[in-house]
Amino acid sequence: MTGPATRSPKAAGLGFGIAAAVAAAWLMWKLPGLGREALVKADEAAAIDALRQIHAAELEWRRNDGDGNAVPDFWTGDVSGLFRAARPDGEPCAMIDPEIAGADKAPLAPGTGPRPRLTALLPSKSRQGYWFRALRNADGKPLATDGPDDDTNAWENVRKFAFVATPSEPWVSGKRVFLVGEDGTVWAKEGAGDPQEWPAGGPEAGGWRKAE
Repeated sequence: MTGPATRSPKAAGLGFGIAAAVAAAWLMWKLPGLGREALVKADEAAAIDALRQIHAAELEWRRNDGDGNAVPDFWTGDVSGLFRAARPDGEPCAMIDPEIAGADKAPLAPGTGPRPRLTALLPSKSRQGYWFRALRNADGKPLATDGPDDDTNAWENVRKFAFVATPSEPWVSGKRVFLVGEDGTVWAKEGAGDPQEWPAGGPEAGGWRKAE
């Protein structure tokens, strides 16, 4: 009577070697995808943080009269103005990170003369995979209006503001588009394109969800 067949150490080693090679090949295939997913999440988190910085800057702007027009209003002309608007000494107010200001997809031109005015444009470059933009109202009318002040620039709004963050490479640098308004809630939606207006009926009605 013969006993159960046993595998030789050489055969067992060969089997483990094949298994290890298969596992290594799987990891080599999988890891780039895992790495890209981590980068996307990091870029999206940075975009959310940037919109929260913009919201905080708007509150500071209104509290401290960022454009010097003697009206407690919000800046709604563009994103970069929250850095580029001139202080009384002529220097930029610098209420947001210059990298966020430089990632403004539609910055206003610089100006001269008395305040409020905008200092020089910053180098244009997306910030960690995202661009930023000031939004219009849901009815297509600008949130940037000429406030009750002495200038004729449609740069302010006494009640509301809205901004959007869009991926510089959709589905590569980010899957989601993000919005923020005056209440500070950041909204997210996958594949939302490049919105120009605040969603009609509000973000929830348009399929947006609170960002996590």
